[in-house]
Amino acid sequence: DKTLGLAWVDISTAEFQVAMTEIEDLEEDLERIRPSEVLLPHDLVQAISSKQEAHGPHPSSVRGLLRSTLLRECHLTPVPRPWYMENSHPLQELQHTQYSSLELSAACALLLFVKHTQ
Repeated sequence: DKTLGLAWVDISTAEFQVAMTEIEDLEEDLERIRPSEVLLPHDLVQAISSKQEAHGPHPSSVRGLLRSTLLRECHLTPVPRPWYMENSHPLQELQHTQYSSLELSAACALLLFVKHTQ
């Protein structure tokens, strides 16, 4: 499966959005969103920085894309992998809605990051 969950927020307007994307569409989505910062699990950021192998879905595809495009344009911020875990997030009551588990995981990581930094 090459599907990823995306979540983004504009702090100045409080606009919060989630979406699904395919790995081959990620670069186009990021061009549209134009993030100044990208949150990724800590182990994936380490792998990108050190050129080691990462564990989890799509590490080499994501790593290659981020090395080629995003590292020049935005800041990569490592966050704890548990922030992405379905059973640990504060959005559990939304699990049976129209949102996918990938969207909820991305949203959870973003909300926890905002909570810890704002």
